[in-house]
Formats: sequence, structure tokens, C-alpha cells
Amino acid sequence: NLSHSPVTVATLGEGVSIGASADDSNSGLLHLELWYRIGGEDQLQGPYDLLSGDHTISGANVTTEGLSYFIEAADHAWNITTSPAEGAHDITVNIPGDGQLSNARWPSGVPAGKEVTNYQLISFPIIPDNGSAQAILEDDLGTYDNAIWRFYGYSGGGSYQEYPGVIVKPGFSYFLITTQEGITVDTDAGKTANTSEPFEVNLNSGDWTLIGNPFDFDIPMERITTNEGATLVGDPNAYSFSGDWRSASTLKPWDGIVYKSATANKLYIEPRSSMRLAREGSGGLEEGEWLVDISANNGFGTDNLNTVGVRYAAQDGYDPLDSYEPPMLPGSVSLRIPHDDWEEHNDIYTTDIRSVSEEGQVWDMEVVSGNPDFNTWLLFEGLETIPDDFEIFLIDRSTKTAQNLKWKPEYLFDVASPNSRKELRFVAGQKGFVQSNSAGVDLFPDEYSLSQNYPNPFNAQTSLTISLKDDA
Repeated sequence: NLSHSPVTVATLGEGVSIGASADDSNSGLLHLELWYRIGGEDQLQGPYDLLSGDHTISGANVTTEGLSYFIEAADHAWNITTSPAEGAHDITVNIPGDGQLSNARWPSGVPAGKEVTNYQLISFPIIPDNGSAQAILEDDLGTYDNAIWRFYGYSGGGSYQEYPGVIVKPGFSYFLITTQEGITVDTDAGKTANTSEPFEVNLNSGDWTLIGNPFDFDIPMERITTNEGATLVGDPNAYSFSGDWRSASTLKPWDGIVYKSATANKLYIEPRSSMRLAREGSGGLEEGEWLVDISANNGFGTDNLNTVGVRYAAQDGYDPLDSYEPPMLPGSVSLRIPHDDWEEHNDIYTTDIRSVSEEGQVWDMEVVSGNPDFNTWLLFEGLETIPDDFEIFLIDRSTKTAQNLKWKPEYLFDVASPNSRKELRFVAGQKGFVQSNSAGVDLFPDEYSLSQNYPNPFNAQTSLTISLKDDA
């Protein structure tokens, strides 16, 4: 049983305390943990133990980007309950005073001028307490004078609604021009948009809609979808404005895009890749990118937080797509990717995303199993995202054997002693690449062979390795 009263509101820069209680009268409570995420970040922060008391999220993490969290309780039988049951609790961050400042986009002030090329497509990364354009703009730009500044919203059919008859709404953008140098626009007080669910924008079907960013972080086009399921990636009817119309690639805070669909009537701006990305992997892969999730189970515990793969945004060393391996519970199992070889952030990792390579990539990993009474089982998911011409092998460096994961995407091994380490290598790439990174194991034997059984002597089970030619 998990009991929690959701925290729904916080104030910018002030810490927020979160607590919960849980009990299990059958197998006993294993953990009660808090995970949270700052808006715009894919990586979760945590876990933070709640069994010993409430956890206070630092005020440094209560930002204009917003905040969301969930709580997980597990018993010794590994039955899991979360709050909420799906998704995350959202914490609305109140932003007092001047609210958000446009110098986040224009450090030297809103670009000034009198030409059409000097118009700026502007949105407001906040839900303002007062959506009146007059309240937001005149304290920064002065009393309205259309010879000094002008502000428009799009009303459809090629027409614009000019200030002061404009209401500022989150998720929409507007045109602003000013002749004044060094102007910073502030939003005045407001609050963050919900970062645990998509932000909905009504479209003018068959007409243009000026879309804005309601969040204070970048939104890639693959996270913007219509009610018909189409994303805006590569959509020829999605444009940004920077002196002229250009293909839209990212929706940035304080910026906007314009979009037209013949039939769609709603647009969804997704603030995160997936609800629990750091624990469940990522979607929206580009061509050439791939991700493989690896889960480990020893019959007593599981480790499902493991991902290897390649993305264009990643580096072969440490980068923000990599994440640390959490502590292993006694008797459980931990699949980890050690990186003592990295100059910075040398540690053990649960997720290691590399750069895209046409030849392939290789990961050395180890599995630590805390209970020798159970075999350890590895399962590989997402292999179908790997290029078809790549070979995919798991190499057991402890036994000098290998398994073709295309044939069998799972691996079972016995545990010699408590907390013993099984050294493995995951390699995916062209045939020559995987053979040269095989740790001395012949991946493509040219003759039949049958190895001695191991371990020997054995009790409950033993293993024999058979090598066959491809055409055997």
C-alpha cells in the first residue's frame, strides 16, 4: 500500500519537500523511492530514499523549466506500486515579480528596426497571471505608439489582430517590432505549464496558426504532433521566422513557428521524450540511430535500467545522454557499464549512448549477481532498430564464448558465488568490425567443435559450447 499526498505547487528557487508512506504485510517493503525531473531534461534525478523520511528537492532545481516526479514502492517479491499509477505528478512553479525575461533569447535586447525583416516572432514561456498584452508589454515598451512599436496576433484568413486587441495565450506566438534599442520584455508574474503531459494548442484547420513555446526549454519538432498523429519533423508547412520564413527545426523559448494543416485541428507540444524516459528508453529515433534495452533478472531482483545505442547527439565519451548505475540492493543483480577509461566522469553507467558509426560500436559490461542460488537471465530488446547489415553478438569474456543475438536475444548463465562478476561484451557492427572486437573469440567458426562442459564438476546444471559453420 502506497500513500502519498501530491505536491502541486512550488515557488521559484524555493525547496520543496516530498514524502510518502508504504507498507507490505506479506514479503516486506524493499524500497520507497522518489524520482523527479526538471522540465526539458530527459534524465531523471534519483532515486531518493523516502523510507527514512521526506526528501527536499533543492531550490536550485525549482526553476522556470518546471518540475515533475513520481514515487515507487517495491516489496521483496518485486511487486511495484507507483504514485501516480502512470505518468508523473506535476509541480506548478510560481514565478513572481517580473516573471520571465526575453534576454534569455536576446541578451542585448529585442532586435530593433523599422523593416519587415526586423519583425520578431515571439512567444511567452509562461502562463501569465494577466494575459493582457497591455499589462505585459507597456511597462517595457512604453505607451503604445505604432511609430515606435507594434504587436500583432494572427486572426486567420491572412488578417492580423493589432494591439491592443490581442490576448497573450501560452502556446501561441505573435509578431513584435520596435525601433527602440536594448529593450527587454518581461512577462510579469505567472506559472509554469504542466511538464508531465502534452500542451494542447487549437489549430485553425486549413489556415495558419502561430505556434509558441509554453515551456522554458527547447522543443524538437518530433515532439510536436497533430491530433492525426503526424509530427512536424520535415513538414513543409512548418516555418520559423528570422527575417524571412525558414524551415522550422526547433521550437525555442520566446520563439515561435507558423503551421498549417488542411485537416488537423489540434497540436500537441510534448515536453518530454517519454513519461519515464530514463527508465524506459527513448523514442523518436532518426535514421541510423538505434537503442537496445538490456534487462537482467536473477529470480530475486531485476535491473531494467540499461540502455546502449547510438544517437547523433551523443559522444563516445561522457555526454548528457549517459546515466549512472544506481546502487545494487543486497542479493539483487546489477548490469553495469564500467568506464574507468574516461578522462571525465569515470564511473559505472547504466546507459551509455555513443556516436553513430557506419562500422559499429562495442560495449564492455559486467553483471554482478548477489545470489548464487539463482541463474541470471539477460534479455535484449530493441535489436530490430539496429541496421540489418550489422552482426550482433554477446561475448562472454569469462568463458570465452559468444552468442549471436539475432538468433536468440536472451542469455542465461549460472552464478559461481555471491556478487561474482560476469564480464560480457556487446558488439554490433559490420562483420569485420565485430570479429576484430571479439575479445579473441571466433565468431564465425570454419569447423565444427564441441567444448568441455563447464563448470566441471557440476551439480544442478552444466554448459557445453558447440561451434558450427554458417552452412552446417
